Amino acid sequence: MARLLSSWRGALSGAPLSRLSATAAVVAMALSLSACSHPKPPPPAKPAPKAAPVPPLCAVETSAGFDKPPRERVYPAQNWFVLMLHAYRSVGEIARPLNDCSGRPVKLAVDGCGGEPLPDLVPTELGPDDLVVSPLGDDRRLVWVITEHLSDGQGQGPVAIASVEPHGLAVRALGVLRAYREHVSLRLETVSGQQVLVADGERCASPNAAETCERAVRVVPLVGQWFLSAPLVDAQGVCQGSTLFPVRTHGEAGKGHGATFELEAATNFGQGVMQVREQLAISRAPHGRAAKDKDASGESYLARTQLERTITVKNGRLVTDGPSLLARWLKQQEHAASE
Repeated sequence: MARLLSSWRGALSGAPLSRLSATAAVVAMALSLSACSHPKPPPPAKPAPKAAPVPPLCAVETSAGFDKPPRERVYPAQNWFVLMLHAYRSVGEIARPLNDCSGRPVKLAVDGCGGEPLPDLVPTELGPDDLVVSPLGDDRRLVWVITEHLSDGQGQGPVAIASVEPHGLAVRALGVLRAYREHVSLRLETVSGQQVLVADGERCASPNAAETCERAVRVVPLVGQWFLSAPLVDAQGVCQGSTLFPVRTHGEAGKGHGATFELEAATNFGQGVMQVREQLAISRAPHGRAAKDKDASGESYLARTQLERTITVKNGRLVTDGPSLLARWLKQQEHAASE
């Protein structure tokens, strides 16, 4: 730098310079000084600290399945009962009142809007048939322990997302599930960017007669580490019924009407929503002369209607854009009966 300044002074003190030459020299010196005084780049930013792992809600140690990778391990029913139930006794007995492994009571409030009759709860001693385990494709499992049988064909008990750990099992999410308990399957879906538990099951009047079976899907949102059961509501927060969605069912519309219905529905999860497509067939037994006609069919066809509903999740609750097709028709029958 000193040599550069000396050279510049010599150039100015020597032979006369034209105004253009002097300007060029000043510009050259300024560029040289700028190059010499260029600041050093700042040090790279430190990486953000990793979030601390969320501790499990419950955990147990077990040596079962150590000879297989975590996703392939299969555990005896007793391991799951010990993991998910507080004070479980390994002979099938359950301490009551029943609490899950976190100490919370295993019970649900009124299912729906409160006007429906409550089914009777039948406590049961646990056996292999009271356990449902569905793999999630990695080291996690969806696990449901059915601790009560309900008189309407549903079962009730704690449900969890459990993970396979190096030395045992751990509960990562927990709640209470009430759903049909026969031929049941569990899975996770995403609605409105939030995970929901889907329990698809049946109840059958006769085990060997498929035509006597009814099917329904229970949907429960996952909020943090908890599966939270709450009634289905509309956009204004008004209760619209239960989060048990009938897929195949039948019944009658009150006394004195003679009208019967058959409902079939399909549920679809995609594009961030749950869609329910319902089809309702209504028929009425013949009266008067038609009822005496031996060639007349046992029922006369009345109508067949369809409806598609969209279900989303808001603030941890399932929100529908309207009542179900069956609820609308039953309400019409009630109004007709009161007139």
